[in-house]
Amino acid sequence: MSISKLVNDSDENATSSNPRESAHLVQFYEREPYLYDRVSEFMSGGLRDGDAAVVIATRPHRIGVESSLRDRGVNVDELIAVGRYCTLDAAETLVRAGRNFPLAVQLLRRYIASGSPSEDAPTFKAHYLLGTILEKQGDKPGAAQQYSAALTLARNFSRAKDALNRVNR
Repeated sequence: MSISKLVNDSDENATSSNPRESAHLVQFYEREPYLYDRVSEFMSGGLRDGDAAVVIATRPHRIGVESSLRDRGVNVDELIAVGRYCTLDAAETLVRAGRNFPLAVQLLRRYIASGSPSEDAPTFKAHYLLGTILEKQGDKPGAAQQYSAALTLARNFSRAKDALNRVNR
């Protein structure tokens, strides 16, 4: 069973069928296809009308949303090319924003364990990012382990070399 709630900032009569009104949509779901359908439904009208969208999600969720948008006839590749559709990795966004490190650690560990790296998010970068979080949390041995793992996969990755030198001082 899914629960939807629309929280409106300016008009108590706003509905999820009109996302252009000032509103925040909170969506709970049990299965990913439902999430992809609801997110793509919410975004597709605005994208067709000339609006832009940013999706911050894990890689599997970004792929699912893009697939659902394509199923709705949205030309995602064209939107990306003109800068009207952008996706960001959830873990990397949390780290760069300095927010919710425990969730970022969980997402990165899950990605590394999945054994399904992608060209846009190679595993060595996930190890580096995880090392960065652990270093910020004061876990120098854990950070050194992640930086070393990154260098095992990409031995010339200078940022990982510098970071490993820093935590081993």
